[in-house]
Amino acid sequence: MNLNRIQMQYRREGKVLLSSLNRARWSLAYHALKGKQNKVESWAEILADLARIEERTAREWAQAAEFREEVRRVHGKYIDLSYSFYARASRKIDMIEFDTIIGLMVYFESNPDSKISTFDVKLSELAGPELPDFGGYPPSGYPPADAIKDECARLKELVERPDMPAPVATFLTAARTAIDSALAWFGEQVNEHA
Repeated sequence: MNLNRIQMQYRREGKVLLSSLNRARWSLAYHALKGKQNKVESWAEILADLARIEERTAREWAQAAEFREEVRRVHGKYIDLSYSFYARASRKIDMIEFDTIIGLMVYFESNPDSKISTFDVKLSELAGPELPDFGGYPPSGYPPADAIKDECARLKELVERPDMPAPVATFLTAARTAIDSALAWFGEQVNEHA
C-alpha cells in the first residue's frame, strides 16, 4: 500500500497506541498472575470489580501470562505476537500439543500480515471438533474450581438483587453453601472469596 505523508504519520501514531495497548494488556495479565501466585484472597473478584468484567476474564488474563512464561521457558524466548494471540492460544492448551501451538505461533510471527481471526481458525482446526455448546461456559481448559467460583459469584449477585423474593434468596444461599462442599474437594472455600 502506497501511503502519503499524512497517512504515514497516522500509521505511526496508530502503531504507538497499539504498542501501548498491548503493554497495558500484558501488565494487567501479569498483575492477575501475581495475585494468583501470591494467593491474594479474592484476587480475581478484585480485578473483576475494578474492570467491570466477569471473574473468569481476570482468570483468563492470569492464564495468558502463565502461558506466555511457559512459551519463553520452552521456546527460549517470547514469540513476538500481541497479547490476543497468547490469550487465544492459552485457551487451547488442553486440546493441542504445546509444540504444535508454538509452531503455529512462530509461523504467525514470521507472517506479519496474518490476522488474529486466521489464527483462531487454525487453532480451532487443530483442536478438532468441540463438544456441543450449552451456553459457552465454562470454556474448555478452564480450571473446574475457577468455574465453580464463578457460578457462586453469579448466585451471590442473584441473592443481592433487590427484586429477588426472600424465599428464593434463601434457596440460592443454600446452593452457595452446597457449592462450598464441592469446592472442598479442590481444597478451597468459595464463600470466603465470593
